[in-house]
Amino acid sequence: MRRAAGAVIVVAAGLALIASTAQAQGSPDWTPGAVLPDAYVTPPRDARIIPQPKSLRWLPGAFEITPATRIVVGAAAQPEDLYAARDLNEELAAWGAGPLEVMRTPDSTPGGTGPAGTIPTNAIVIGEPALNPLAASLLTQEALPVSRQDPGPEGYVLKVVPTFIVASGADRRGTYYAIQTLRQLIARNGGRLVVRGAEIRDWPSHAIRAVHIVLDSYSDVFHTQLINRIFGRYKFNMLIAEADYVRWDSARGIWHPGGATKSQAAVVVAAARAHLMEPVPLIAMLGHANWLFTNDQNLDLLEMPADQALARFVYNPLNPRTYDVILPILDEAIDLFKPRFLHIGHDEVRNVVPFPWSDEGRRLGFGEVFVRDTLRLYEHLKDRGVGTMMWGDVLLSNEFAPELARLPRDIVMVDWEYHDAARYPSLDRLRAWGFPVLAATWYRHENIADFAREARRAGAAGMVRTTWTGFFGNRGALQSQYQQIYSYLVAADHFWSADQAAPSLNPVEAAARFRADWRWDRAAPQAVPGRPLDLRAVANRSYVDDG
Repeated sequence: MRRAAGAVIVVAAGLALIASTAQAQGSPDWTPGAVLPDAYVTPPRDARIIPQPKSLRWLPGAFEITPATRIVVGAAAQPEDLYAARDLNEELAAWGAGPLEVMRTPDSTPGGTGPAGTIPTNAIVIGEPALNPLAASLLTQEALPVSRQDPGPEGYVLKVVPTFIVASGADRRGTYYAIQTLRQLIARNGGRLVVRGAEIRDWPSHAIRAVHIVLDSYSDVFHTQLINRIFGRYKFNMLIAEADYVRWDSARGIWHPGGATKSQAAVVVAAARAHLMEPVPLIAMLGHANWLFTNDQNLDLLEMPADQALARFVYNPLNPRTYDVILPILDEAIDLFKPRFLHIGHDEVRNVVPFPWSDEGRRLGFGEVFVRDTLRLYEHLKDRGVGTMMWGDVLLSNEFAPELARLPRDIVMVDWEYHDAARYPSLDRLRAWGFPVLAATWYRHENIADFAREARRAGAAGMVRTTWTGFFGNRGALQSQYQQIYSYLVAADHFWSADQAAPSLNPVEAAARFRADWRWDRAAPQAVPGRPLDLRAVANRSYVDDG
């Protein structure tokens, strides 16, 4: 933006300019009606690496990417090992270059000559040392050890010098994340496409870095794009997909027109796996079970009479037919997602309606009914070889304390806390009771930073960034829920590097960076011409900083 002493020019609609009195009176390049060639200049791309690496050293020089550059992978590289090369070529396409040829070693080297193990030039060498001998040679040459112990699971090293790039992980995900960092070092320098010289050694603070989403009939478009452009790029490794309204074959009567089909859900699952994100289905059970009563179905499973306000919130766990309906849905979800875990919900069970309502339920008591339902679902999932995940808020209520001993300690408790705080005592309580814990945030930047740091201190298993766009609201999420969407970048940064004391990106920075990645915008800053307008006659406020 063009500036003059003591004044700021503000861009107005149609590229007109609102000029200050100081400019109108004294600036030599201000002439009414004249065109200012650089009235507005688009800001440069945010050059920070997100998530921020643990160790970063900038090096002189840069690696130039040319049509002759090759991506070199191991001879035995599997399709999953090639995801990193695929993402790099997609990034180059956004810059108007590539794709680069992907070659295997030791059968070939970039020049087509030389024995196996020859250190290549003008090559981007990808892969773990055990998988790619060229990567191992370069790491030895540069004194950069990479192993499961150092830098550890999902850790990586990345070195960029003018003659080569080596991107090597302690495991497959580590290599993939090295390339996600490399993508952020690419820039235009005149007509050349270059990668800035750097040596990076990095690893995650949290082993699980999850995003929770709500599936609907637009998920195969919206969430697939998020996975491709945002989640994979910023190193999330788990996708918890709320699948309440998926159109399950065993429950056709409750199909909702806004619900995802199984094929749409399968597209999202496949996209997650293709970006090394572990898919976990979530089906809200016990409470938040509104989906079970869609189209006036299953009303006999209600815990309270249908004519009661908000009755269609909770089911009756003491009705045997409840499980005749629910368990086949769980089986379909397992067959579709093939997960290690299934999230069974179980949050806010008593927040909306009195529970238990039935005479038998009240006789048994809330804790007994809650535990019976949890154990029934847990045992069914265990028989299918699937672990149980659930929200942890009910356990934190005092009235549930007598029942804690009855819950298996391999249930993963997801502790959702959406407020800013210096300490989160719930983490220590759940950990002291022996449960693995995931700490779940919403979109507030301070909450994300605070909870990620506290979860690391408490020894949590990882983090979850929840998204509540409203069921069937994904089509308009970028307009109505944008603050939830762009703050994914803040979560990615703090989940990976949890020791930061304050939010890494402010809302303006996070929104701008998300927008550029969502649009694949890699354009260099451009000057935009405009004409100044003299508004002295109507000006009523100065924007000069008076202290």
